[in-house]
Amino acid sequence: MPADAPPAPAGYRLAHRFHMTRLRTIVWINVIAVVLFVVVLAAAFGGLLLYARLDSPLVRPGLPESLPVWAYILLLIGTLILHEGLHGLAMLACGARPIFGARLTRLVLYTTSQAFFSRRAYLFVTLAPLLGITLLGIPAMLLLPGGLAIWAAIMVAMNAASALGDLWMAAVIASFPPV
Repeated sequence: MPADAPPAPAGYRLAHRFHMTRLRTIVWINVIAVVLFVVVLAAAFGGLLLYARLDSPLVRPGLPESLPVWAYILLLIGTLILHEGLHGLAMLACGARPIFGARLTRLVLYTTSQAFFSRRAYLFVTLAPLLGITLLGIPAMLLLPGGLAIWAAIMVAMNAASALGDLWMAAVIASFPPV
């Protein structure tokens, strides 16, 4: 913890310190994330194809089939910002102040805090974006016309891939017994 970090609460025991500093680890995480993106995207597209065969019964009429290219770029960037924002909202819900940052040389956006979290709170903070964006994205895919539903699927897949580090941390956290 930085020198200006608050002291640990009474009875608090640090179970694990997570650092992703080795370039080899970061490269592998990004390679696995690309594979995860392709797998989730294939599953989402497969689901959309089956849904189209059912004549997409929930699609809202009157919505455009596509958007300008700049809008898609904003949606993709917005997905990354929403992902980190959901980490921040989860931290706020746990009483912590989020700190947002980026390490573009490592291809990493992050949200952190100097707060101390219980195991349950840390799992909540870690999994909030994956669950939140997935729970928003899947219904969006069912309600949007095909051209826009494909982009919702891309955003859900991109979020799942960008949550790989979160899933890794959740697995580490879950390996410790609850206190």
